[in-house]
Amino acid sequence: MVLGFLNMSSVLLALPVIFRGIGINPLAPGSTAYLLWLLMGYTLVTAVLVVSFGRLGDMFGRTRMYSLGFVIFTVGSLLCAVTWSTGPAGAIELILFRMVQGIGSSFLFANSAAILTDAFPENERGMALGLNQVAGVGGSFLGILVGGLLSQVGWRWVFLINVPLGIAGIIWSYRSLREVGTLKREPIDWLGNLTFAAGLTMILVGVIYGINPSATSSMSWTTPFVLGMFMAPNTAAIMNSLPPQHRGVGSGMRATLINVASPLSMAIIFSLMIVGLNASMPAALYSGLVQNGIPAQIAQQIANAPPVGYLFAAFLGYNPLGTLIPASVLHSVLPQQAATITSRAFFPQLIETAFHKGLVEVLRFSIIMCIIGAVASWIRGGKYVYHEEAKS
Repeated sequence: MVLGFLNMSSVLLALPVIFRGIGINPLAPGSTAYLLWLLMGYTLVTAVLVVSFGRLGDMFGRTRMYSLGFVIFTVGSLLCAVTWSTGPAGAIELILFRMVQGIGSSFLFANSAAILTDAFPENERGMALGLNQVAGVGGSFLGILVGGLLSQVGWRWVFLINVPLGIAGIIWSYRSLREVGTLKREPIDWLGNLTFAAGLTMILVGVIYGINPSATSSMSWTTPFVLGMFMAPNTAAIMNSLPPQHRGVGSGMRATLINVASPLSMAIIFSLMIVGLNASMPAALYSGLVQNGIPAQIAQQIANAPPVGYLFAAFLGYNPLGTLIPASVLHSVLPQQAATITSRAFFPQLIETAFHKGLVEVLRFSIIMCIIGAVASWIRGGKYVYHEEAKS
């Protein structure tokens, strides 16, 4: 759990160094998709496959599938570290290799809780599963620290650090873990699993491209492609008419809604932030650039750039103006003005008011969701006790 969540968060902080290493400006027009897929591709593959791999664990042994996850994850980490291409080809390779890591993480996530359930008695399972979740949270925080430190050494080390950890996990799992669960040699519902994977993929693809700019708007939620990605998995009526042997499709689609809750919430947060930025950021950027000697035409072009790029720049602590403004224009202004524009403080100061407006909207959304969750929990009634219900 530490390894899987560490890998999720370590890449986030190291993204500017990673893209600089492969020679791509992730905030340039047309490059935002690389940034989003590098962030979400790992999560997409992990979420899509976790149900199917959990079923494989039931059939062929949970510890065996868990150990296989270490092997695949380690191979994927090594491939990420040795990415040989640069430019768009390098970005695509890195995204694909991150997906290999996601396959390994799916095996680990799908079987870790099941192994603990098999190994611990009923009165200790809560403690074991709770510690497992604490390990995941700890891995997320540790990943931020590790990603920040290793990115200063070199971007490949962000992925290479996983290799010795993965090898240690392989040795430990094959030597120490024993299969104590009962194997269930039941056939896999291939139609259900494929529908689940397809539905979840389409929803997450819609999320990724929904926060990207369209030809006429700062976001793409209303474009035919994004709407199609969200509408296609909505097949509840068809699920009810399927024969019993294919009802797994329906449960797969219900699981799809559960698994996409986190990235969908993230997309909503990003959308609210983009709306807040788009309200006042263009005017602030234009005014700040013109006051520091940038020609009005160039300042207008930069101010009207898609706000999603500026949003990620703010999250990553990255000033994109030094790369968005042509070098010839920067050289034409006074050295003091050029130094001000490219400093780390200038860009945050320009967008702070717009960013604050977006953050207020995000916090309001979070409060509303917390209230809805509290009301739903209150309506649900008493606690669920499995063993008492089973006896009845």
